Amino acid sequence: MIKLYAASGMVLRFFFRYLANNERVVSRLAESYPIRRAAQLVVYLFTRGQQAASNPRLGAERLRSFVARFQAELQDARKEMAEASEELKKRQQK
Repeated sequence: MIKLYAASGMVLRFFFRYLANNERVVSRLAESYPIRRAAQLVVYLFTRGQQAASNPRLGAERLRSFVARFQAELQDARKEMAEASEELKKRQQK
């Protein structure tokens, strides 16, 4: 079973190497929508990362805003849990 797995791995490796070195296949893949869309996403993420790195103040402000919203949501959730717990206790006492 192990030899079969190793052999199939070698066949796949050969097949992928053949496809990667085939100029016609590479050009057709490059023109396909999923590959172009993936490239657009990579460029978008790269430029967003550059912008965030070039303006650390903006990143710090966003982090502070996130932390404040998260703390507010956490407090609201704790309050709701306490209210639900009290309501459950009242129902169990009846």
